[in-house]
Amino acid sequence: MEGLGIKTKAEYDAFKASPDSFMEKLKAEWLGKVNESEEFGYQSFFGGKNLQSAPSALRADRDFMLAAAAKSARGHALHFASHALKADGDFLRAARQALADKHLALPEEQREQEDYTTLHALNAALANGSTALIRADYLVKLAEEGGVLGHRSQLPAEAIYEGPVWQYMGYDGCYHGVVIVALSYMWGGPDHPDPKGEQLRDVAKFLKWLQSTGRYGNCTIAVFWDWASLYQDKPHGSRTAVQTASFKVGLPNVNLWYCHIWTITLMNQKKPEGRVFGYTESGWTVS
Repeated sequence: MEGLGIKTKAEYDAFKASPDSFMEKLKAEWLGKVNESEEFGYQSFFGGKNLQSAPSALRADRDFMLAAAAKSARGHALHFASHALKADGDFLRAARQALADKHLALPEEQREQEDYTTLHALNAALANGSTALIRADYLVKLAEEGGVLGHRSQLPAEAIYEGPVWQYMGYDGCYHGVVIVALSYMWGGPDHPDPKGEQLRDVAKFLKWLQSTGRYGNCTIAVFWDWASLYQDKPHGSRTAVQTASFKVGLPNVNLWYCHIWTITLMNQKKPEGRVFGYTESGWTVS
């Protein structure tokens, strides 16, 4: 108990008589062990075991785990949260906000420096709701059913990943948490980028392969797909004023998903039927 400043039996008895004080000091002690470093090393790159031995009551404590998530490098403290918390949608949304708030509280210059290097920055880009990440399992199921991907306002709730973006690497080199795939591709037409579901089937094959790898097999995979991630005005005039405002907020963050060091960019260079120019000659993909 010396880590809590308790050295005598009298001090211990006094502590027992004040359980609230005991819990607060216990939380402070364990929060102090949470690793903040992004440096490569035994205790940082691999997430560390800094909460693995924490009391189960702490790992089930909502406020403690939110604070630990925000403090930890890449939000990796979430790996140690109780199963109940990990299954709690309200907690997961709050964790996303906690990670976002940590980034948004930085001075502007530092925030700009970290936009493309920390997962807290990705959470900040998601927290305002302007961008949605699409669950890989939804895309795979839709492809296997021969479906066509609708735009954001047409998607069911289960298609969208609403939790935090975090990562923990175990000592076996395998990731846990969330991995983001950003799709770069050519639209197949002005009203729908993939009217026959061909791009969807190609993407699904890649996602199934990624999920089968040892490195990412334990992860939730979420996809940035412009058509489904941002509110589209299809058919023209159907997008609401609120959705249009959301689109304008999310659009400047598009490069974040493709260029961030912790995302995977998937380039599908297949030329859709009817397109004159190929992928390497088209638009912003080569600018």
